[in-house]
Amino acid sequence: MKKNFYLFVFLFSIIFNCFSQKEGYNWYFGGNAGITFNTDPPSALSDGQLNTHEGCSSISDSEGNLLFYSHGTTIYNQNNLILMNGDELSGGNSSTHSAVFLEAINSDQFYYLFTVDQVQNYPSGLGLRYSKIDKNLNGGLGAVIADEKDILIHQNSYEKLAAYFNGETNTYWIVTIRKDTNQLLTYKLTESGVESTFVVSELGDLNFNGPSFGYMKFSPDGKKLAIANWEQGLWLLDFDKLTGEFSNPIQLSTIASSYGIEFSANSKVLYASYWGEYNYIEQYNLSLENTEEIISSKINIFENTQEIYYPRALQLGPDLKIYFAINGLNYLSVIHNPNDIGTNIEKDYVFLGDDKYCTSGLPTFQSSLFLKVDFDVENLCFGDSANFYLDIDSITNIEWNFGDSVSEDNISNDVSPTHVFSSPGDFEVTLKITIGYESYEVNKNITIYEVPHINEINDFYSCENDSAGIGSFDTSSVESTLIGNQENVEVSYFDQEGNELPTPFPDTFETNSQTISAVLTNTLNENCTNETSIIFEVNENPYQEPIPDFFICKGEATEFNILEYVEQNDFSYNQDIYEYSFYISEENAQFKENSITFISQFQEEETIYIRIENKTTECYDISSFEIKFKNEEDCEELMIEIPEGFSPNGDGINDLFVIKNLYELYPNYKIEFYNRWGNKVYTDEKGKHWNGQLDGDKTRAAAGVYFFVLDFNDGDRESFQSKLYLNK
Repeated sequence: MKKNFYLFVFLFSIIFNCFSQKEGYNWYFGGNAGITFNTDPPSALSDGQLNTHEGCSSISDSEGNLLFYSHGTTIYNQNNLILMNGDELSGGNSSTHSAVFLEAINSDQFYYLFTVDQVQNYPSGLGLRYSKIDKNLNGGLGAVIADEKDILIHQNSYEKLAAYFNGETNTYWIVTIRKDTNQLLTYKLTESGVESTFVVSELGDLNFNGPSFGYMKFSPDGKKLAIANWEQGLWLLDFDKLTGEFSNPIQLSTIASSYGIEFSANSKVLYASYWGEYNYIEQYNLSLENTEEIISSKINIFENTQEIYYPRALQLGPDLKIYFAINGLNYLSVIHNPNDIGTNIEKDYVFLGDDKYCTSGLPTFQSSLFLKVDFDVENLCFGDSANFYLDIDSITNIEWNFGDSVSEDNISNDVSPTHVFSSPGDFEVTLKITIGYESYEVNKNITIYEVPHINEINDFYSCENDSAGIGSFDTSSVESTLIGNQENVEVSYFDQEGNELPTPFPDTFETNSQTISAVLTNTLNENCTNETSIIFEVNENPYQEPIPDFFICKGEATEFNILEYVEQNDFSYNQDIYEYSFYISEENAQFKENSITFISQFQEEETIYIRIENKTTECYDISSFEIKFKNEEDCEELMIEIPEGFSPNGDGINDLFVIKNLYELYPNYKIEFYNRWGNKVYTDEKGKHWNGQLDGDKTRAAAGVYFFVLDFNDGDRESFQSKLYLNK
């Protein structure tokens, strides 16, 4: 029996979008610190002019060239100089979100800087405002447009500011808080500018009555908003990208001093930092089904025992790693694989410079900038149908190119297609997708792996060893036979109960009869397997009745028919199944060498070794008996003549079973006769010879083979057993 089975596998690789998404490639923050993602890994920028305690923002062009950066009060241009008309703005450099840059809709000329004041200025703060920048002014270095500088949007907003670009509608959502309420205010930025109407979301127990420190961010897919609300802990909300409304506020943690917030690029894992009494970063698995499971999934992935150094801002980078600032250090730290559950922290990842250091903040970006448009693929074993999955809403157009040019089905426009690849090997799969007004291209290299081939292996047969039902099998070539010349293949073995057996398989395998499974696995992809069955059959060894020693009187003929004597005394013998051979050494019998003839002459006493062998299975047993010589005075007992049978038909000839001279030599003898089922049918004592009638009635015994046991009732003579034939 053979069968193939394959398991699912997920393969991930680097994702590229058709627009470069390099707007977030240059960061300026903290104490004159900066990094650029134009190198891999990112490297330090030494020319930064910001010296800010918390919030900041940067923006670059689509090629990764720096345009502007700011801490909310001053804007700097690509030459690290104050942007024309870009000073004396209303953001607070101690505001968690002091600023965020947004590229204008359908334009690469105009940019917006939204700012929000710090809570220390409450209640007379400057609120949420925006300034519009024309990058073509001042010889291409840019300038804030005079009549669109520091425009008030909402007066009673502090600390919190988040933005998200909705590619389905080609608009931005800008969200802030209304201080001393439980309200979030959502504004729409279109091609025409900031709309005057806004959406108000009431949030139940979540309120902004306290200091309101802490970050607030959209998930990259725009479906969630996370809020670190300092005294109220950590919150998670649902967001409707079409209406701008928030709902379903969930308090994930009640721990105060929550500050940093960030989502993984796939929007399925949330990270939060705490500083003060608590000094760590925690992780939540948002892919779980309900609130209780999400809350219970919390893992503490980083704890800093140095009390003066706290983990603060968290920010997703264009390389899809999450970077975090530890206040006072001249290194930027990183979470390497934020999509994964668990920890992969490197504390001192990017050296900022001897005189550059982190404070509390990192740049704020609109969250869809790092949206990871990605797909999953299952079943990467050759011959299987690979399944492609895409977890994206509102798809306008889609095209898959599987990189399998010889296939007639290389192109698909299905959202979740399947494809059977034409050969094993590497393929570059390209996904082109349009979501509203945004187009993406994802290139992913996948490998289609060989399913191990199983070379045919013969069934195994063995005779049972000393333990009844257990056989020993030479299995030294099992593994090499199964694998052959294949590379990157390993074998696992399981008994018929599913228990794993030793690997590699032993050279000698002892077992009862059973069928085991051998599973061949491609070590490059453990889901690509092939399975076969191996039969082990243990055959019983023949059973021999004990053969009595044979006595010969000295002076008589010494020729002896061994086969006839053994057949007379071995009730288990069946010539259709077994065959005898005879030897004068046990070693010869064991190896079936130098057998003697059935009729032999003996000049001296000898041990005869009997090998009885099953003609089909070749299983055998070895027994022995002695040929002994007696002196003349001890030979009387050898004068007893035992007939082969009798015919009790009343004709006066051979009607009784009589052993000649038995009664005269052994008057106390007893003979018990048995039918072939082992039932006693007659007892002969003191000359009451059997006349064919059954004991207890006058019924005649049926013709056939019967067995008898002769007890001489003489201490020097052992009992004797044989068979006879009753003939009518």
